[in-house]
Amino acid sequence: MRSPIGAEATFCDLRGPLFGAIGLLLATTQSRSGLLMQMFAGLPLDAIHWGVQPAVGVAAVVLMAAALSARLKLERDALADPAEAKACATCVPIRPGPR
Repeated sequence: MRSPIGAEATFCDLRGPLFGAIGLLLATTQSRSGLLMQMFAGLPLDAIHWGVQPAVGVAAVVLMAAALSARLKLERDALADPAEAKACATCVPIRPGPR
């Protein structure tokens, strides 16, 4: 029997924080050869530094906050009523224990 969604940490839980961390990395890279600079090469350098990078940084923080909020809601629901909690058929636990 699978654990209820939210009852244990899974690799699915890492998506939001991982994408958020990548976004923060893109938003804070100042190199002219950075990926964000290459993606927006047609824009002036000041527009990238004062417009694009802050927007990517805010989006990354929002993504990480949303992922944390969703994870905590799933955990709260799974622990509040384990009998009615949905089971995840495809999630792989981060720390698999004996079954």
